[in-house]
Formats: sequence, structure tokens, C-alpha cells
Amino acid sequence: MTLLNAFNRSRHTALLLPKLLVSTLFLSLLLLGSCSNGTVFTQDIKGSDQPSDETVGAGSVLVGLLAYSAPINLSDGSANAVQLAGRLAAEQLSGGPVTLVVRHSQGDAASVQKAATDFITAGVDVVIGPQSGASAVELAKFLSLQEIPVLSLAQAANPQIGLYAAGMNYREEAIATVAEMLRRGYKTIYIIEAAASVSQVYSRQLNEQAKRAGLTVKTIVFTSNSALPQTVIAAISADISPTTAIAFAIGPKRANDFLAILTPPANTTINVVGNSGWSIPRSGLDRLRGAWFPTFSGQQLASFIQKFQKSFKAVPTLESIIVYDLVVLSGALPQLAGDAAFTPEVLKNEQGFSGQSGTFVFTPLGRASREFIITTVN
Repeated sequence: MTLLNAFNRSRHTALLLPKLLVSTLFLSLLLLGSCSNGTVFTQDIKGSDQPSDETVGAGSVLVGLLAYSAPINLSDGSANAVQLAGRLAAEQLSGGPVTLVVRHSQGDAASVQKAATDFITAGVDVVIGPQSGASAVELAKFLSLQEIPVLSLAQAANPQIGLYAAGMNYREEAIATVAEMLRRGYKTIYIIEAAASVSQVYSRQLNEQAKRAGLTVKTIVFTSNSALPQTVIAAISADISPTTAIAFAIGPKRANDFLAILTPPANTTINVVGNSGWSIPRSGLDRLRGAWFPTFSGQQLASFIQKFQKSFKAVPTLESIIVYDLVVLSGALPQLAGDAAFTPEVLKNEQGFSGQSGTFVFTPLGRASREFIITTVN
């Protein structure tokens, strides 16, 4: 069932949460106000790239955030955007209900265990992060002994140990992307990936769904223009046709660089396919004009992007916007559901939650489900 169908059906279903409570929750998650869905071209500016331990706010709801550095991400945004977004949410939430306890890890077992111990000592009610599936499982097992749920950005989920996959659902995104490829009549797909975990996770899902749909798939690892053999460049260029597409499992700036080295046949348009990370608009990427990519239905990113840049002089990532929503959600739920705030019954309610990244619902398996729409780079 799609997210939209589940959302619509739930309006006529007896819910574990009262309808008034859920409606109030929707409003609570939109505390930054109404946002425009129009294109906003961001400046190419950098923020702090390294996460650090900190405590933000002094509210009664204690939220742990396991931050990490992601220098290669699908938005080409700040490496430390996750921590910055969490800080922004904690600082700007109406009434200051949250104390955000930030610890950082790059996925090694020692730092994950230390963070878990710190979270327990601090008495947090819920933990957001990490991005690594293995780290998320390890963290959840440790925290489950204290009944502290984990809303991770990884693909792994197991509600029995309080682990929910609250970040990107790359399988759903790949399915939506391949459906659009078929609608447009593509036959051959070149997937361009980076030598980074998040890129390869999405690339694998896209590869699997495309092959399942009967498309011919060729995968290229791209690090830089100079590192790509001329023979590969020539082969891709010669293969460009109306039924061939280049799908990028990398950020928009790197995709623009890649397209610059191709030499397609005369009067031939390159079919360019992006990913949801491209939902953060960038300026000066002329080779991407006309490209299409999946993005969250109902997302309201423009105001968030402006506030993020104003606060940190940095470019956010799509993951950071999800983290912002999760911090807001963590602050709102105890006000509305009391001691049951982070129980499976509340987290997996059928109406779901709405925020800057759109509406999402946790499936019975504990994975966030979102509806995707297709948009075009102007």
C-alpha cells in the first residue's frame, strides 16, 4: 500500500491515537511555518565538516543524536549537516521542549558503545541516528535494555529491539525511479556511483529494480573526471540515444562534472536521471537542466534551506532535513502522547507524521515509507 493510500484510508479508521491528537501533531511538526515548493538556488558555501559532542537546549524531552561526517553525500551538502540540522531544530522549537544530546561516531564499535553509554547516563528518551546499518543494530541492542528506541537513518529496522529505519527508503525510491524510466521508454541505464556507502546503497537498489524491470544496466564508479578512462567516456558517449539514460547515484555537482566530459552524437539529448538528494537546489549546474529526479511528495524544503543557510552558512542535505523533522517529532510526541510517546503503538500509527520532508509513516516492519513524485531541474 502506498503512503498516500494508507494516509487516506486512516482518516476513516479507528486509530490508536485520537484524531485530534494526530491533527495537532501535524501542526506541531510544521512549527517553522508554511514553506514554498518553488525552486531556490543555494549558494555554494561550506559549514563545519566535523561533528562534535554538544548539548543544545534545556527542555524536558531528552533526545540523543548520533552525528557523523558525510563528506560524500547525494546532495553535495555539508558533511556535518546532520548535526547542524539537529541543533537548528532544538534551538527553534516553540517553547524549547527539547534537550539535544549530541555524540559523534564514524561507525566504529568503540565510539558507538561510548555514545550509547553517554545517552543512557544522560537519561535520553529517544536516539536519532546513525546512518550505518551495523551501527544502528548495535546501538539499538544496547539501548533496548533501557527501553530507549532508535530512529536511525540506516536501512535496518527491528521494532522488537526498538529500532526504526526513519531515513531514506532507497528501495521505494528506486521503484519510483524505475517506473518513470519505463514510462519514458528507456531501455539501457548507466548508473554512475561514487566509492561511498550511501551512493552504493542506492546504486544497488536501483540496479536491482531496473534489472527486475527488464532494463539493461551498466554501472560506472566515478571519483573524478581525470580518473575515468577515456575508453569508458567514449563508450558511454557513443551509446547515448533516446532510449538510453544516465542515472546518478551521486550528488548534483559531481553529476554536472561527469556530464561535462561526455561527447554525445550531434543533435542528441542526454536523458539525465537524478536522485532524491537533488531536492536541495544548486546554482550554476547548467548541464543538469531538464534532468528529472524523485523527491518526497508534500515536502516543504525552501524555508528550511533558507534558515539552515542563514544559521550556518552551509548547504543542507536531504538526510539533515529528515533529522530536523525527527527532532521536532521527538519534542512533540511527549506533549501529545505522554509516557506512550515512543511506544510502537504511537510510532506506527497509520496516519503517520508530517514535516519539512513531507508525510511519512512507519510500516509494521518499522521502516519509514514516503510517497515520491517526479520533478525536473529548471
